Amino acid sequence: MSDALRSPAATLRTLGMALAAALALTAHAAAGPLGDLAHVETRGDGERHMILIPGLGQDWTVWEGFMSRNGERYTMHAVTLPGFGGSEAPKLPEDASRYAWMDNAVEAVTALIENAGLQDTVVMGHGSLGGFVAMRVGMERADLVEHIIAVDAMAPGLPLPGSATGVIPYQERLQLVEMLGPMFLQFDEDEWHNAVQNLDSHAIDADFGAKMQEISRKTPRSTGARYMVELMATDLSPLMREAMIEGDAKVFMIYAIGESEGPASMPRQSRRAKDISAQILEQSFGATVAIFNRSRPFIMHDHPGAFDGMIADYLEGEDVYDYFPPSPRRDE
Repeated sequence: MSDALRSPAATLRTLGMALAAALALTAHAAAGPLGDLAHVETRGDGERHMILIPGLGQDWTVWEGFMSRNGERYTMHAVTLPGFGGSEAPKLPEDASRYAWMDNAVEAVTALIENAGLQDTVVMGHGSLGGFVAMRVGMERADLVEHIIAVDAMAPGLPLPGSATGVIPYQERLQLVEMLGPMFLQFDEDEWHNAVQNLDSHAIDADFGAKMQEISRKTPRSTGARYMVELMATDLSPLMREAMIEGDAKVFMIYAIGESEGPASMPRQSRRAKDISAQILEQSFGATVAIFNRSRPFIMHDHPGAFDGMIADYLEGEDVYDYFPPSPRRDE
């Protein structure tokens, strides 16, 4: 039996430390050079602290179901990045770098962890944007982060989403981004949300997908386009190689691979791109990779029980395996 279970005083000390850390995270929510995090939602009382980052155009509520199910396992802090969920977009100075808003997001999440005095934190991001922010925070500050989990994020710089032909040289990526940036700004708000974000199709549950699409509409096209252009220009492969050499990679990538038809349908080129990404990450960077078959990108909602179990197994050092549900939708 642990000391905490034997001693009421030890139990109170443990609870007090957890509460103090949670309050610190709320109080320090959390400064980047161009804009603060829009929101930090803290739930749970588990010993392990976990930072949860949403994807493009989403707010903290994308993680609400996961938080409600795992309160005894973790103390979770779900963030809304500046500019999302109807919040004010980051500043953009005239001399801003190509990655100004991504850099700001990384610094704000890092400040959230650092100012609260947390150690051995788990950082989990959803989608390519949330996953990239999580990977950068974890690899740039390995002294603060024990594990990085990216949920349905494309490989760091290769291939681009939609590519089915392998590695795209970085300079070619930049040329493509230079072309796409102005094109994104030509969309009106409806075209942007229906054609580019299109989150209605990212979950098997149509009601949940519609809810996520409604949230995404709180983010103006101009804000979403700026984040997307920065994301598409990002190449994390040098940082990942350095982390792998130093033994600090600790990256767990989870992919949703849908089917050609049915409730979990997914375009063939997207499925192929994810297969390539998984191979690159596992073989070239030593990441742990697991596939959720018959799933769309909101894996934590499509297959909640299996998702939660896989995360718990990974964090406990257990082997993780690809998931094959018995049907397109598993009620768990």
